Amino acid sequence: MLSSTPLSTVAWAFFTGPDLVKVINCLPRPGSSDAASTTTSTSCSVGYFMFLFGSNKMLPKAIIRIQEPLLPHPQPRRSSGSYRGRAEINRVECPEEQSVSKRRIYQLTVMAPGEHHAVDVEQLVSSMETTLSSQSFSMCPDSCIFPTPNILLRHSRKAYTPTAFSIGPLHHRKAYLKRTEKVKQKYLQNLVSRTGVALKDLIGTVAKIEADARKHYAEYIDFRPEELVKILVLDGCFLIEFIRKHSMKDSLAPENDDPVFTMSCMFQHLYHDLILLENQIPWIVLDHLFNLTRDPQNRQGTSNASSSINWNSPDDTSLLALVLEFFHHILPGDPKKLQVKTGQPKSRHILELLRDLLISNSNTNGPLKDENTWPPIPSATELETAGVTLRRSSSPGLDISFKNGVLEVSQITIQEVTEALFRNIISFEQCSQNCLPVFTSYAILLDNLINSPEDVDRLSKKEIVDNWLNPEDATKFFNELYHDAYVKDFYYPKLCYDVKRYYQMSWPSWRTSLVQNYFSTPWVVASTFAAIFLLVLTFLQTLYSVKGDPHKGPK
Repeated sequence: MLSSTPLSTVAWAFFTGPDLVKVINCLPRPGSSDAASTTTSTSCSVGYFMFLFGSNKMLPKAIIRIQEPLLPHPQPRRSSGSYRGRAEINRVECPEEQSVSKRRIYQLTVMAPGEHHAVDVEQLVSSMETTLSSQSFSMCPDSCIFPTPNILLRHSRKAYTPTAFSIGPLHHRKAYLKRTEKVKQKYLQNLVSRTGVALKDLIGTVAKIEADARKHYAEYIDFRPEELVKILVLDGCFLIEFIRKHSMKDSLAPENDDPVFTMSCMFQHLYHDLILLENQIPWIVLDHLFNLTRDPQNRQGTSNASSSINWNSPDDTSLLALVLEFFHHILPGDPKKLQVKTGQPKSRHILELLRDLLISNSNTNGPLKDENTWPPIPSATELETAGVTLRRSSSPGLDISFKNGVLEVSQITIQEVTEALFRNIISFEQCSQNCLPVFTSYAILLDNLINSPEDVDRLSKKEIVDNWLNPEDATKFFNELYHDAYVKDFYYPKLCYDVKRYYQMSWPSWRTSLVQNYFSTPWVVASTFAAIFLLVLTFLQTLYSVKGDPHKGPK
C-alpha cells in the first residue's frame, strides 16, 4: 500500500517507546535540492509511523515517507531551515500488518499556516451519538475492589502498590512481581499433595463462581475466563496454604527451603501486600477453596459474619480466625476482643474484613449530612490545658468517646505498615457505593487531636498511641492521612460538639491551672500548704494587733 505512493524523500528513524519522533528535521530544508525541485503547492506532508507497544525491546524501524516537502514560512525564522506550521496525528488502518501484535500505524500531517481541513459534521455527530448511547453511570453493586484514585495515589504511591506479591488480576502483569510466582506455584503444589484434593476440583470450583468473582472488580478485567480462573486458583490457594502454615493449627511445618519463612523480609512484604485495595481477591473465592481443602469432617460452609471468634479453641480453624491471627500484630488494641457486629453484611475481601473489625466498636452517633457544620476538636495539648482528661480506652478496635470531661481513645499502634492499612481503608470508603465513611471520620478526629510532636508525646505517655516512629514522622502521618478524601457524612458530630462545649468552659481550665501550678508534686503541695498556713497566721496576728488586748482598759 505504501510503496505505490510517489515519494520525494524517504527517512528512517528508531523508536524506544510509544512517544512520537520529531519529524520536522526529516523534511527538506530551504535551498536543498529536494526543496528546489518541488512545486509551489502548500499541500500537506504525510508520514506513516508504525509503533509496537508493550515490548521492552528496541522497536522496529519506522518508515517516514514524505510526499511533498513543506515550503518555508515567508515570515522571519529563528534559524536557517526552521519551519512553522501545525501538525496533526491520526491513526490509520494497515490491513497488511494485522499479523503483528498490537501494531499501530499513525499518519502525521504537517499543515502549512492558514491551511484547514473541512470537518465532516454528519460523520462526527454519528460517531458521538453512538458513543454517548453506550454510556451509563450504573456500577455493579458487587464491586468492591477498586483502582486507587489518582488524587489519593499522589500522596503516597508506595502505600497503595504491592512490593513483592501480586494477588488477583490488577497487578498480575507487573514484571517485578513475577519473581514470587514460583513461590505461589510451590504452595499450590504442596496444598494439592497434602490434602489430596485434585487440581481439577479446585479449578472447577472457582470456574463456577468466575462470573461472580469478576463482578467484584470495578475496573475492567482484561483476562479471559480461563486466565482469571488460573489467577484466582493460584493466588487463593497460596493465601490459604500460607495462613495455615503460619497458624500451624493443622500441624504444618514450613520447609527449610521455604523463602516465605526463612527470609525475614517476606513477612513484612506480606503484611503490606495483602491489605492493599488493588491487591485483593474476592472472599467467596477464598471461602470456596478453604472449605474444599479442609479435613473431610470439617468441610462445611464458612462465613465471616460470625459474631465472635473463639481464639482459645484448637478446633476453631475458620478462615476468619486464621486471617486475623496473621494480622493481629498490625491491628490496634487486643484482636482477641474484636467482634463483628451482629447483622453486619459479610465482608467481601480481607481489607474490608479488617475495616469492619476496626470500626465494629466505634461510638458513632449517626451521620451529619453537612460536613461544614461540625466543629473540629482542639489538639491533645490544648485539651489537657483546658482540663480535659485523656485516657486509654479498654475497648478493642478504634473506639473514641467523651463523657464528664474524659476523652477515652482506644490504643493506636503506629508502625510502617499502619499507613498502608489506614490509607487503603480510606480509599475503599471513598470508592465503594454503600460503604459508610466511618473510618475516614475517625481519621479526621485523629488529625484534630495531633497537630505537633508534643501531642504525640502526650498521647504516648497516656498509652493511647503506641508509636514505633519518631514523633515528627507520626505527626506528619496523622496530618496527611485523609488529605483529598471527601467526607460527605461525618459520623462523630455529637462527640465534637460535646468536647468543644467543655473546652470553652472556664472552670475546668482554672481547675487544671491550679492543679498544675500548686499541686503537681508533693514538694509543691507541701510548699503550698505551708504558704497558706503562714498566710493565715499573718492574718490572725494583724487582726489581733488592730483590735488590741480586750482585758486592758484605756489608759
